Amino acid sequence: MLIHGGTFLNGKKEDMAALCRQMADSGFVAITINYRLGWDYTTLGGGCATLDVNGLMLANYRAIQDAHAAMRFIAANADKYHVDKNWLFVGGGSAGAITALNVAYNTDKKILDESLAMTVAKLGSIDTASNAYTTKFKIKGICDLWGALSDSTLINKKTALPTIFYHGTADNYADNTGNGNDVVLYAVPEPSTWAMMISGLGLLSFWQRSRRKSA
Repeated sequence: MLIHGGTFLNGKKEDMAALCRQMADSGFVAITINYRLGWDYTTLGGGCATLDVNGLMLANYRAIQDAHAAMRFIAANADKYHVDKNWLFVGGGSAGAITALNVAYNTDKKILDESLAMTVAKLGSIDTASNAYTTKFKIKGICDLWGALSDSTLINKKTALPTIFYHGTADNYADNTGNGNDVVLYAVPEPSTWAMMISGLGLLSFWQRSRRKSA
């Protein structure tokens, strides 16, 4: 499932149509979604001091809810759409990448309900909103283009998934040299080519197929 970007303000599923067609031509069942958008972006001009943090967090959470609902729908209708629900991948760019990571790693309803109590009270639980499907799902791999998790402790030896990250060269917080790191992040000049997504998902798929053959 591929999720469009747009700062949680704009974008639509049709933005990913060409990429989905390319993925389908490569043998994937490719799915993309719309999700609820909107927050007070006019506060961006004043920097962090004036940023509508609460509105942005609510927009992020709504996107996670909708993406989670989409994955439940896919899992519930896997046979109908010829999806192998044992091999579900998720990816996106920018806001879509943030959403993809959260769908994959924010899976503990109890912890979420406690840590985001006010948000949950306002928008509902992450796994009950947007539709009535309750089918469980498990993500096998992630392709992330310039997205991040707000809580890095969600990724540990027990929860870590096969993931490929790309980030922009203007990102001073990510080291793409590999010096002192176990993981090299691929740096690209501009977040404009979805070929990165195709190659990323292809690498994830190849890694999974190789593991399965060697097992």
